[in-house]
Amino acid sequence: MYKNFGDYIYRRRKLLKLSQEAVGKVIGYTPQSVSLFEHGDNTPGVEVLPNLGNILKCSVYDLFTFPDKPTFVGKNKPINVKSFAYNIKKIRKMHKLTQKDESDLLDTSIRSIRNYETGQALPNYNFLSKFIEYYRIKVEDVINDIDPIHSKKTKASIK
Repeated sequence: MYKNFGDYIYRRRKLLKLSQEAVGKVIGYTPQSVSLFEHGDNTPGVEVLPNLGNILKCSVYDLFTFPDKPTFVGKNKPINVKSFAYNIKKIRKMHKLTQKDESDLLDTSIRSIRNYETGQALPNYNFLSKFIEYYRIKVEDVINDIDPIHSKKTKASIK
């Protein structure tokens, strides 16, 4: 059983006999940064999760759920920034929260929330993890090219 994100990527990397340098090269980070991720001292940006999943032969969803048997079925699609921004804004609004409310709940700045919702920036793994945990949704409700307002799964998780 995996303890957390860092433990999961460390064990997947070791299982696949990959170096921190090899992983870092694919995701655009230094080997030292990969080490920080593995030790839980830092987390990568959301935009690199598809490539991280690809090299670790797991889905982006697996990076949040830590299954013993990954659900990797090919190549992870890049994060669509426009859809991501739309989804997180709609999910917040469905819960009738202001950006200030959400920033307080998720321990981030209002400016960051605004940047994420306008697509000017993508958050890091840590923020997204808190977001999906707080709203009790699945990561696919945020990163997929879907409209969460019309998603039966998202509506069901809100009730």
